[in-house]
Amino acid sequence: MISCRRASELSSLAQDQPLTLSQKMQMKTHLLMCRACRNFSKNMGSLTNAMEAFRGDGEKPSGRSAKPEKNKG
Repeated sequence: MISCRRASELSSLAQDQPLTLSQKMQMKTHLLMCRACRNFSKNMGSLTNAMEAFRGDGEKPSGRSAKPEKNKG
């Protein structure tokens, strides 16, 4: 079984990209036995949904930072 630290890393990673089948299986197994990580994973999903709603466009962040605007004058 994976550690809680690894489960939290995978939970965070899952917010940005799809997990591999192996990672999904590891997470599901761990979450069946660990209430704290179930809560963490649920909270991560809720936080991501809230951020998407706040952005208003329903898109996931691309991970790229915005280019600074050039000073036109």
